Amino acid sequence: MNKPLRIAAWSIGALISLLIAVVIALPLIIDPNDYRDEIASLVEGKTGRQLTIEGDLKLSVFPWLGVSIGKIRLANAAGFTPETFAAIDAAQVHVKLMPLLERRLVMDTLLLKGLNVHLAVDKSGKDNWSDMIAPTTGGARTGSAPKAVQSGQGPASSAQALAALAIGGVRVENAAVSWRDDLHGQAVRVDEVNLETGAIDLRSPIPVKLSFDLVNKAPDAHMHGDLSTNVTLMLNEQRFEFHDLKVKVNGEVKDPAVHGHMGLSGDITADLPPQRYKFAGLKLDAVVKGKSLPGGEISGSLVGLVEADLKAQIAQLTGVQLTAQGISAGLDGKAKGLLEAPAFDGHLKIASFDPRELMKQLAIALPERADPDSLSKLDAIMDLSGDMAHADVSNLVVHLDDSTLSGRLGVHDFSRPTIRYTLKLDHIDADRYLPPPAKADATPVVATPATAGAAAAQALPTDVLKALNVQGRAEIGRLKIMKLIAEGIVLDTRADGGVISLKPRVARFYKGRYDGNMRLDARTETPEISVDERLAGVDLEPLVKDFLEKDLIFGRGDVELTLKAKGIDPEQAVKTLNGKVRLAVANGGVKGVDLIKLIKSSGLQQVEGIAPDALDQTAFTRLSASGVIRNGVLDTRDLLLDSAQLDVTGQGKVDLVRQAQDLRLGAKPQKELAKLLGDIGKETIPVVVGGTFVKPTFKVDLGSLLKAKADAEIKRARERAKARLKAQAEREKAKAQARIEAEKKKLEDKAREDIKNKLKSLFR
Repeated sequence: MNKPLRIAAWSIGALISLLIAVVIALPLIIDPNDYRDEIASLVEGKTGRQLTIEGDLKLSVFPWLGVSIGKIRLANAAGFTPETFAAIDAAQVHVKLMPLLERRLVMDTLLLKGLNVHLAVDKSGKDNWSDMIAPTTGGARTGSAPKAVQSGQGPASSAQALAALAIGGVRVENAAVSWRDDLHGQAVRVDEVNLETGAIDLRSPIPVKLSFDLVNKAPDAHMHGDLSTNVTLMLNEQRFEFHDLKVKVNGEVKDPAVHGHMGLSGDITADLPPQRYKFAGLKLDAVVKGKSLPGGEISGSLVGLVEADLKAQIAQLTGVQLTAQGISAGLDGKAKGLLEAPAFDGHLKIASFDPRELMKQLAIALPERADPDSLSKLDAIMDLSGDMAHADVSNLVVHLDDSTLSGRLGVHDFSRPTIRYTLKLDHIDADRYLPPPAKADATPVVATPATAGAAAAQALPTDVLKALNVQGRAEIGRLKIMKLIAEGIVLDTRADGGVISLKPRVARFYKGRYDGNMRLDARTETPEISVDERLAGVDLEPLVKDFLEKDLIFGRGDVELTLKAKGIDPEQAVKTLNGKVRLAVANGGVKGVDLIKLIKSSGLQQVEGIAPDALDQTAFTRLSASGVIRNGVLDTRDLLLDSAQLDVTGQGKVDLVRQAQDLRLGAKPQKELAKLLGDIGKETIPVVVGGTFVKPTFKVDLGSLLKAKADAEIKRARERAKARLKAQAEREKAKAQARIEAEKKKLEDKAREDIKNKLKSLFR
């Protein structure tokens, strides 16, 4: 080795030796604890808070340049407790010295132990951290941009510099953050926060693990969570990816006493410049248990793809599938205006499920039904749209057992809901879903569409009725309810300002038709109801047979009702019922009413020649009646029945409250029946109709009949006596007249003779 080379080698060796000596001597010469006061003053000048450094500051140089810090406390804002705002038990950071000479930053694991932060809001709404935040306007803090930005060396150049960064990892041990809000009475504390990452290399995924405990006071709740993922940091593109994210949470609430667990997994991608975020492979599973829950347990899961573009303020849901308690629902759609005016358009599909099984799982008692196999299948599809003020459901299709409901409905202005709908139901046997038929001796409730609508409206509270704003139409192809069958049903509904109007129409109702109009006025303290109904050309035989399961009457009939009532409950409404009714039936008959047998069984056995079972019905060519209802009692005075055998007139009262009647009929036998009845056939037979609507009673008023018969006999006897007296008087009169005429003739003859004699004497 020549002399220059030897000199250079000695110089480098001496420099290295000097550097090593400096590195070894530096920690012995410089004590960082000498700068405690300066550090504390600097922090207080920046934050206005006192910094207390209780632990030692330790400096290391080779092979790692770094510092270790003992316990440090930062004072809380004035008026807040506890006295400490934030504290750490220990922290350390080390940078490898030699790579710095190559302009590379290689760090050891960053360690932070015992971090404890207390965040609070007092009763006036003031918090304990805002005073430490630098102002965002004014002063040097908001002056010109940094030179790096001005020269075009913005985030990209910073990212390139950070790309050379290598960190052994980050470890946070036993950290805690508490939140207390005295203004709203809330308190939350997150304890045992432990964070650990693998080596941070910006060119490779970084494994991350996090665990924590959460304690809440209102309500009293405890929760433990674990998170793991692999994070990829693409700083040049400002893109972050979280692969294989797994979150597990277990917790419990004291009141009501419930506990459960939740699991979340998937992959998250965040592109910061365009503000696009994607959650792929989303899977959420949750189970909550507790005695206060229906069935003691509720479980569910959620899977799908969620994408959000915050710059465009849109989010897309694709293949989102929610499953809970055996119900599976699929949702696809798009949300708009996320940060300003959120709105959503989407499609929802609910897969077929068994409502009975769902209610069983939820420990909800099924309503008693005539058909236990009903409510066995339900599914639905619909398009959804809405925002913060309204919601619409369109293209709705719901299948319940073998019935299909379709149409659309919408709710506008949630602050004062306005409901609009158009619905169609192909057919339904409502009797399957109603309770089983009552006992044979029970009285069925007669409910026409309008009166049923009135009863349903009355069931709502008055304040709800006043707030209703509804307009819509419902159509039903075929309906069976209370054994009655109707087809071609249209129900128009309108409600606004406390006035509700229902207009039901039935195109085919037992070969006839039905039209109704119900109006409920809830603007007064006691709601007022008015009902107008028309039944035209209805075939009564199958109608009554279907409804009462009895063959009572046949014929084609018309019914008209014009009624008014007041009250909330149906009983009160019937008691205040007033109005008019009219009934007309042509070419029909009343079955099971045999006046002949009734007369014979009433003690008039003298009627002969009629077999006991000869008549099992009373046929008529016309049956009509009208009446006035006053306070729930119908008063009729023109009941009329015309038939080949009997003509019946009547009057009386029908008590709609007690569902009983008291009618007085007068049956006048006609033609052959009058001849067969003999003398009785010449009388008007009084019949009393009593009992209830379902079990009417018929009784001949024998006393009135006998009295009428006796009165007739007395009348006839008087007439015969009068006739005899008249005849006798006529005879006596005739005899007297004859005597008078005879005497008159004698006198005339004598006078004539006397005149003749005088004339003779005159001419002698």
